[in-house]
Amino acid sequence: MSQLDKKYRRQRIIILSSALFIFIIASIIGYVSIQHAVNKTIEKQSLSVAEIVAKQATAARSIYSQKVVGKLKTDGTGAHIDYDQKEGFIPIPAQFLKYIGAASSDEVDYLYKYKPVSK
Repeated sequence: MSQLDKKYRRQRIIILSSALFIFIIASIIGYVSIQHAVNKTIEKQSLSVAEIVAKQATAARSIYSQKVVGKLKTDGTGAHIDYDQKEGFIPIPAQFLKYIGAASSDEVDYLYKYKPVSK
């Protein structure tokens, strides 16, 4: 091997090593960046879903207390957890789902939606 061949061989090794090093560093930086973006997106979506669920739960609670319990209270009865042991009290009625469906569709961006199938 001549001196010139050794020099070209050494240059090729340096260039290939440098290219490989740059590729590895770029891959690591890309992986870390993508992982960070995915984690932030998942966190943001989870918070959005939790916020929607909380809004719908609040709407459900307020609608139930205003429409159903309010009417029962004016009629002299009401909903109670121990309804089976109290005269004139009833369990939580299923009819309030109709009110919740309408209110949650009107008031908040909904994650899920109630669709009444009967009266």
